[in-house]
Amino acid sequence: MGCATAAVAAAAAVLRRVEVRGDSMLPTLAAGDRVLAVRGLRARPGDVVVVRDPRHPSRLLVKRVAAVGPAGVEVVGDNGGLSTDSRVFGPVPVAWGRVVYRYAPAARAGRLGRYDPDVAQALDLDRLLADEYVAGIRELPTTELRARKAECSRAEGALSYLRRLVQVRLDIVQAEIDSRDGGGTGDLSELVEHLPEILAERGTRTVAGRLTSVALPDVDHDLLTADLDAILDVDKAGALPDTDVAELRRVLDELGALERTVSTQRRALHERLDALQAELVRRYRTGEATVDSLLG
Repeated sequence: MGCATAAVAAAAAVLRRVEVRGDSMLPTLAAGDRVLAVRGLRARPGDVVVVRDPRHPSRLLVKRVAAVGPAGVEVVGDNGGLSTDSRVFGPVPVAWGRVVYRYAPAARAGRLGRYDPDVAQALDLDRLLADEYVAGIRELPTTELRARKAECSRAEGALSYLRRLVQVRLDIVQAEIDSRDGGGTGDLSELVEHLPEILAERGTRTVAGRLTSVALPDVDHDLLTADLDAILDVDKAGALPDTDVAELRRVLDELGALERTVSTQRRALHERLDALQAELVRRYRTGEATVDSLLG
């Protein structure tokens, strides 16, 4: 066996291409998405993994890790109402591999980040992003529509705040890596001095014509930033000059994955806000609601 053939065989032993079927992983993965799974990576709560269906061992399932325990890995679908998972067949002995990349369709290709259970708990994202949340909105009282819009706006503001925190730490780690590659001093003090300006620049960005909140969100701050701090808290940030480059790049990758996850959640909340706002505007235009009921 030649070197090239051996390399291909070795890659095939640890990599697997999987096509998603069904809607159990919406909105993260849709039917027809093609993903790449890597064997041998430790499955952690929040990871998307490939597991064997214990009822039909020849069949592979793409699910999210809910918990890892002595009995095995508990997996669930992101779209719980349409998912057959550990709630039905219990924990699976082990995950075949961790899904790390969606390579098709090309328009949505990219790395897959971990689901952020702490943020979801802090903001009640499971409920806000469930299909049922906007189902039948035409029948909801106007006061309920306004209340739902307000809580989605609150969650979106908190995610905007978290996203800026993640981006600042990405800037810090990237600056340290750049300094190792040449041209930098390795001293983070200059960047730290400019953090207020960096935060201000982040805060002035708009998404689809939106102005995002810059205020500290009215949520459990420790819970909101738990996953971020697990990757890079203040103490770890202070030790970056003494951290080897390989570890810096690993931290950078994890921060990048978290930033993409939070951005995806924000976009989903924008869709909720758009739907609620559209229904409010429709009622105003048709006379079903008055100006006083909309602005009161």
